[in-house]
Amino acid sequence: MYTSGSTGRPKGVVVTHEGLANLAVEERVRFGVSSGSRVSQVSSPSFDAVVYEWLMAFSVGARLVVAPPGVFGVWVGGVVGREGVSHCFVTPSVLATLGSGVGLGSVRVLVVAGEVCAPELVARWAPGREFFNAYGPTEVTVQATVGGPLVAGVWCRWVVRGGGGGGGVGRVVASGAGGVVGELYVAGSGVARGIGVGRV
Repeated sequence: MYTSGSTGRPKGVVVTHEGLANLAVEERVRFGVSSGSRVSQVSSPSFDAVVYEWLMAFSVGARLVVAPPGVFGVWVGGVVGREGVSHCFVTPSVLATLGSGVGLGSVRVLVVAGEVCAPELVARWAPGREFFNAYGPTEVTVQATVGGPLVAGVWCRWVVRGGGGGGGVGRVVASGAGGVVGELYVAGSGVARGIGVGRV
């Protein structure tokens, strides 16, 4: 898979089939995806998150609702509402563009990742659904950590607090002895080949 290119220079990383299989199981169990679910694909095919969306749908035979080209921001809500999407992944910045009248009523599970999620977004979008904040670079098969469902008013900045990793990803938060306090180190079958234990 190719990294999202936040540095302006996307690079390919070799993730394992085991890492992808573990991610699929993690999504199915944590998000309650089933063959009757409708999963949105709003990510660009050049963004590693598209694999996250594909696995969420295809691993259980759910319907994948693909947003038409050029649809993003406020238009995402129209597609999601019209198609009855039950499981949706977006970045916090896209979610922030959606007005409160946007049709996300069908969305049972909302996952954000890729950026810091502001408490205002949790307050606006968590009520009435399960709202998850995930984190992970491409080098750990898209997801290194994901917290439990967030509750408005009980927001925590770091997803690793109370959150587990995906299957096949071990995590350690440095306490100062072997690294900078708060740095997240990951290891396991979810880590891309050639990376080893890495700091993210």
